[in-house]
Amino acid sequence: MAGASRFPHEIKEKSEQLSQAAGDAKEQAKETAGNLTQKAQDTLSGVTERAKDLVSTARERADTAVSGMGGRVSDLADTIRERAPQEGVAGRAAGMLADQLEAGGHYLQEHGVQDMVEDIATVIRNRPLTSLVVLLGVGFMLGKAMSRR
Repeated sequence: MAGASRFPHEIKEKSEQLSQAAGDAKEQAKETAGNLTQKAQDTLSGVTERAKDLVSTARERADTAVSGMGGRVSDLADTIRERAPQEGVAGRAAGMLADQLEAGGHYLQEHGVQDMVEDIATVIRNRPLTSLVVLLGVGFMLGKAMSRR
């Protein structure tokens, strides 16, 4: 019977060992999950930073392109002033056109794409009906132009 009294003790000892092993496995699983979570967060952070850099670069390129376009529009205004008649109705119309082109060119040179988006949004908010009519007209003209191809 001496062996029989040892049997519950061995069961208890094995049970404690299993419990300890389960606790160790649980801790290791928590640690692994924490490491994976940290790696995922680091990767996501890196991807987010890269995306921000790409957006920033694209915005800078767009601003540079718009500014360059503004310079060309201002140059066109100067060309119109030089070549247009100086007197009469045609001269006044050319002068007004050149003034508007020059103002638009300066606007393009001085403002970035984000400023333009905000200005357009303000105009649409302040004059929704007029904006809708203009957009419909532009859409109609684009549709006509595309159907001719």
